[in-house]
Amino acid sequence: MMEFAIETALMLLGAYLIGCIGGCWLRRTLTLRRQAGA
Repeated sequence: MMEFAIETALMLLGAYLIGCIGGCWLRRTLTLRRQAGA
């Protein structure tokens, strides 16, 4: 049961990191594109 909890925690941590990095990258891309357009 402990292994399942560890795997779940790692999955949640990985999803959180991917979401954070993806969100930061998307925000930066949109900002650069907006500045380039203006």
